Parts: sequence; C-alpha cells; structure tokens
Amino acid sequence: MRMRQLTPDIEVSEIGFGNWTVTTGWWGDYSRQEAVALHRAAFDAGVTFFDTASVYRDGYGEEVLAEALGEVREQIVIGTKFGYDLDVDTGSRGQQERPHRTDVVSVAAALDDSLRRFGTDVIDVWQLHNPRMAHLVDDELFAFLQQVKEEGKVRATAIALGPRIGWRDEGLHAMHTRDLDVVHMIHNMLEQDPGRDLVAAARETDTGLIVRVPHSSGLLEGHLHADTVFPANDHRRHRPAEAPAVEDRDGAGDQPLRPQAGGALGAGRHRQAHLLGELGVGAARVRLQGQQQATVESVEHGSL
Repeated sequence: MRMRQLTPDIEVSEIGFGNWTVTTGWWGDYSRQEAVALHRAAFDAGVTFFDTASVYRDGYGEEVLAEALGEVREQIVIGTKFGYDLDVDTGSRGQQERPHRTDVVSVAAALDDSLRRFGTDVIDVWQLHNPRMAHLVDDELFAFLQQVKEEGKVRATAIALGPRIGWRDEGLHAMHTRDLDVVHMIHNMLEQDPGRDLVAAARETDTGLIVRVPHSSGLLEGHLHADTVFPANDHRRHRPAEAPAVEDRDGAGDQPLRPQAGGALGAGRHRQAHLLGELGVGAARVRLQGQQQATVESVEHGSL
C-alpha cells in the first residue's frame, strides 16, 4: 500500500475505507458482524485511513469502526464528521437531510460523544458535514475548531462537501478564508465539476484533499446495465434516471454516457489512468470477502 501525506503531520494510505455503505442501510444490508469484518479486512490489506460520521445511524458508524479497529487505534487514521442535529427524530425521512446544529455548545457535545464512541482521546480528521455558507462565516464555530486543535482533541479540521447541498462556492470560500487542513469532496471521471475548481484551490492554499465516490457509485465498475434495478434500500434507486454527461475533449460538447445494448457500462482502465494521471489522485476500489464490497476513498494532499 502506498502512503501519502494528507497533512504535514498525518500520513495515510492512499486508499481509504468509508463506512457509509456498510453502516447506514442505504447500500444493501450488512450485519454488524459483516461490517466489522470488512473494516478488519481493509486494515489487513494495508488501509490505514477510515472515514465515518456521527450521523451514520446516530453514531452506529463510529461504534462499528471502534469495535473493528479499536485494538489497532495507534496504527490508523480516523476521520469523522459533525454538524447535524442527532436529536431530531428522523422518522421516515430516508435520504432527506437533517437540520444542522452548529452552535458551539452543541458542537462541543458532539465532539465528546464521538470521542466516547471511538474510545479514544483524539480524532485525527474532524469534518464539518455538508456546510452551508452561513456555517462557514461563523467566527465562533471556527474559533472553537482552532481551540480543540490546540487542546489536542483534534489533529486536523476539515469540511466534507456536497453533492449539490453546499459545494463549489462553499469549498472555495472555506479554503480561501479559513485555516482548514483538509477538504473532503466528490470527484471522478463522470463527476469532474466542481471538483476541478476545488482541486485548483487546494493547490493554491496547500489544503489536503479526500476524494470520495471515485467510481461514481459503481457506474464506472463495468457491471451496471441499462436494465439494472436497485433494491429499495439502495440509495441509487432514488437518484435521477438520466445518464450523466461526459466531457467531449474533441469539442463536440458534453455527451450522455449510456450502456451499450446488452452490455455493462464501464470506463476501462485507460480512463481511470487518465483521471489518476491528470489529478494525481489514487482512486481505487477494494473487493473483500468474495462478493462483498467496501467503498474506498482516495486521498490526496493539496500540493499536487
């Protein structure tokens, strides 16, 4: 496993493990035992960066990560997210967004709760989850983030962006006005914007980048067909049905990308290599325990 500097003080595997898919129930069904086993298999394969969020089933994602890897805490880098109000009864909200709660008292309590669930005294990468511009201009909030870094409870502060709910403008504003260590964003061959602008800003500001969804939620893996039907608990079932557009570098404009008749839609190794070569992002997909899969997150430092 190749390693990279996410920040000057934090080294990570260039492939990371994001546990949203195995802890939220929105990418098929995984038992707690299966989820724990996947985390451990990723660690055994050389992965050292693991990402979750307090909102993943109200702390369940953090608890699973701690159960799986608590014994090797000193050998891994933990990223988690905060900012949503976990006290709101979600009921049947499904994929609807919760309200944020980012006053300093609530954020301080959220940090203590995450530390308790992890059974640790420090979070390596603490990320404000899907912030809007109003959060990014909150001086009290960012003063608190600096304070917990100085206290040693957090090693790096970050924001996790998008998609579409606070994205390009928020990312650019945050990198140019706040002392952020890391930005977490979506970027892949099919979804290159606003990632290109964010990558450019990361270069300018020497901000670390975590890139998620490198294979466009499976669309680039070559096994989805025009007649693919996702189960009711797969978040892709609830996304728009139109095909994404792919930039035509020959000048003919953006063209819809569609499966071949009777065949799967796949990017091919050369297209993945183009993305990796252009951006220096170590995007990859890990397959663990036969048919089970774990999504991975590629990590890149801002000084590309």
